[in-house]
Amino acid sequence: MKQRQISELLDITQPAVSQYLSDKRGGREVELSDEIHKKIKELAFQLKEGIATDKDIISNVCEICKKTRAEDILCMLHREKGGSSDGCHNCDNMQNDSYCPHAFNYSI
Repeated sequence: MKQRQISELLDITQPAVSQYLSDKRGGREVELSDEIHKKIKELAFQLKEGIATDKDIISNVCEICKKTRAEDILCMLHREKGGSSDGCHNCDNMQNDSYCPHAFNYSI
């Protein structure tokens, strides 16, 4: 799949895709569970094959996001970047299943 096609699917620029693929952007090592890896691979396959609808994309991204939050991966990254103290409650505010920032950007 060409970078331009990827950029259109993800609604990002082609240079951003290039930077992600060359590890100039987002290259931080993050340990994800097997379950999250599986969901990401499933979504990538659906995108590559052109079988994912907008609704599928949003629901899969939200599911990956929920699982990432549930495993405290975002909190670990936040602490590593020095943005979190022991009294930080940012993630607590997002633990609610109804919280999904993606849903506000797209209409299903």
